[in-house]
Parts: sequence; structure tokens; C-alpha cells
Amino acid sequence: MQSFINRLIAATLLLTAVAAVPAAIAETSVFKVSKGENSTYLLGTFHLLNASDHPLPAEFQQAYNAASSIYFEADLQAAQSPEFQMKFFKAISAPSGSTLQTLIKPETYMALEAFMAKKQMLITNFAPFSPAGSALMLTMAEYQKLGMMPEYGVDQFFFSRAQGDGKTIGHLETIDEQLSFIANLGKGQEDEMIMSTITELNTLEKSVGDLKKAWRSGNSKQLDKISLKEMREKFPDTYAEMIVNRNNKWMPEIEAMLADKPTEAVMVGALHLVGPDGLIELLKKKGYKVTQL
Repeated sequence: MQSFINRLIAATLLLTAVAAVPAAIAETSVFKVSKGENSTYLLGTFHLLNASDHPLPAEFQQAYNAASSIYFEADLQAAQSPEFQMKFFKAISAPSGSTLQTLIKPETYMALEAFMAKKQMLITNFAPFSPAGSALMLTMAEYQKLGMMPEYGVDQFFFSRAQGDGKTIGHLETIDEQLSFIANLGKGQEDEMIMSTITELNTLEKSVGDLKKAWRSGNSKQLDKISLKEMREKFPDTYAEMIVNRNNKWMPEIEAMLADKPTEAVMVGALHLVGPDGLIELLKKKGYKVTQL
């Protein structure tokens, strides 16, 4: 199991190549949602991938080709600005007058220090960060060791392609909204979040490998089991804020897309599509036809 910080990276804001499954018997994390003659594609993405994960399943390109407009979770253009870098640092920083050590229990700090020492990292370098920021930065560092980078992720891959192809590009959330989620991660459960992250980073390569296999083959039940079930049970507030509330907020925008003639492709973290509160289930309950490619 991945810690919920890991899941958020894999789902929202992350090995070796995953063996391709024969297309004749496999589905993917791409869905076509229809209402009469109108349709919109939902593509479950992995925000960080390896170069060896390309080419992506052909269904991703198929959905992209069919759409005149491409929507992403966040404003990826704004995320490349110096202003965003400043805001991001503020979002992961400890409140004024405090440090990481003052925000978590002594035993939690000692456990984190020991883990970082094994990774040849100094915990003092994390002093300016909040517990959520520390967990996020540490996790990102471990993903980078596996060669997983944003430039290989599904979102950035198609964002660059859409720019080159002159397609209309939109987003479901502002950068400020996304940074607000990061700033509030694990609020009230800081020690549990740190300890969970330490535990799960010890088996990161295997857990991410399992998640990627489930994503690539479109195994929605496995994605939910691996990544969301434990979050619902152990971190219900974070699950509500990061998954449920955002999905519900996006629904009117997706329904508006389905009410017009042009075809859109909406690319969001794969975990937003699966489970009882996922976009696929929400759309099915409203009577839309959903076909997994």
C-alpha cells in the first residue's frame, strides 16, 4: 500500500517499464462518456512516469485525436512560472515561528531522522518545511531516484502536444486551489502522515509498480483497492478534500461539456475516476453512457 501522500502524487499533482498487455483483451484508463450524439473522453493519468513507460496505450492517443479541446486538472502553463515556485514553497513551509521539529512528536521526528539517515539525507535540511511539505519533498525525492519525472507524465506529454497542435487547452482548477490542497494535507494527523509515509516509502518501487500495472491495464477495482480504500478508512478528511469534494466540483463542468457538440478530452489523475466516489460512478448514476476503451 502507498501512503496517502504517494497516492496524491500518483493521482493528483508521480520502475521499470510496465509490460504491455495485448490490446485485444485489455482495457485502459480511458473512458468515453456519451449523451445522445455528444461525447467527452475521460483519461486517467499518471502525473509522473519513466521514459520507458512510453509509448502510452494507443487509446490515450485515440481519445486525444478525437477531441478539439483538452482539459487538465490544473493550469499547467501557470505551473511553469516563477510566481508558482514562490507560492509552492510557501504552501509547503512551516508556519512562521515554527519548524518541522516543533510540529511533530519527538518520536515521530526521531523516526523520520533515522529513515532519512538511511537515505543519506539530513533532516535539518527539512527544518523550514511543514510535515506535509516534508513528506511531499521526501516522496518526490524517492520518485526521482526511480527515474519518474513530470516531463514523462501523461499530463505534460499531452499538454506539450496540444500546444504544438494548436488545440484549445483548459483546466478544472486554478494553481491557487491546488496549492491550498497541498498546504492542508494531513491537517490534524501530521504524525500519522509522517509515519505512514516512512512505512510506505520502504516498498515504494513495488507499490508504484503495482499501481502502474493496474493503471495501464485499466483495472479500476485494483486501483481503488491499492490506493483509495486505506485512505477512506484512515484519512477520511483528506479523502473527502482531495477526492470527493473535487470530483463533485468538477461534475458540472464535465456535464456542460457533454451538453455541447464539440468533443473534449479531460485528463485527471487516474484515482479521480475510480471507486464509489469516482467520476465514472458519478456519471453513471446520472444516466450517462460510459464505455471503457
